[in-house]
Amino acid sequence: MTTLEAPPATDLPRAEAPAPPRLIRPSRLAALLVLVAMLAFSIYALSTLDFTWSNVLGSVANAVKVFQEMDPISLPGPADLAYLIGLTLGIVILGTVVAALISVPVAWLAAENTTPAAGLRWLGRAVGVVTRAVPDVVLALAFSLTFALGSPLPGIFAIGIHSVGMISKLFADAIEHSDDGPRLAIRAAGGSRSQEFWGGVFPQVLPSWIATALHRFDINLRGSAILGYAGVGASGTPCASPSSTSPRATAAASGSRP
Repeated sequence: MTTLEAPPATDLPRAEAPAPPRLIRPSRLAALLVLVAMLAFSIYALSTLDFTWSNVLGSVANAVKVFQEMDPISLPGPADLAYLIGLTLGIVILGTVVAALISVPVAWLAAENTTPAAGLRWLGRAVGVVTRAVPDVVLALAFSLTFALGSPLPGIFAIGIHSVGMISKLFADAIEHSDDGPRLAIRAAGGSRSQEFWGGVFPQVLPSWIATALHRFDINLRGSAILGYAGVGASGTPCASPSSTSPRATAAASGSRP
């Protein structure tokens, strides 16, 4: 007579342990707090703006008056317009070139893998942040008080200094994302820091730098029209009189403040 044996204890189903509680990461908690604070400030701002549809409908008369003041729009003659367009292109090109040249040493200091010291890296980053924070119109207003009204120099300096912020930041990012192999090989062979940069880093980042400079040129070209109101002799400013036909007289008139 055979007896049935009980299954071994190891074959019995085990009770699953409860999953540990999921902890909220500090970064997610900080992001959530920032979103809640932004939402609260937005609601408070909307409550203090006194935004009502009656106010919007009441502003229609003001909008009609503004458009009536804008009509008719006076444009310079073809010769004057061509002169101002050429002057604007010259200001934008020179300002972008100046910014790109200044951004090379700033990016070399700001990049983590090429900076000589940590303090200099913070200095390079600070230069980029400060120049990026000051609008080019504000710089043009400041420089127009130094140079003669209608001179292109305020526009060149304003575009150049303001563009350093963006160009140096992207230049430094391209340096940090470059391959360190060629640079370290030059260092192992006894090369100087200058040889490491120009021989091991510059050939890798040159295509990215050219693309960044061209992108900044496009931004400066689109924003150059407003610089005329700051006293820069370029296009985008009202002419002194529609009958003016001299290119240089139109340029001088365009540099005057409205």
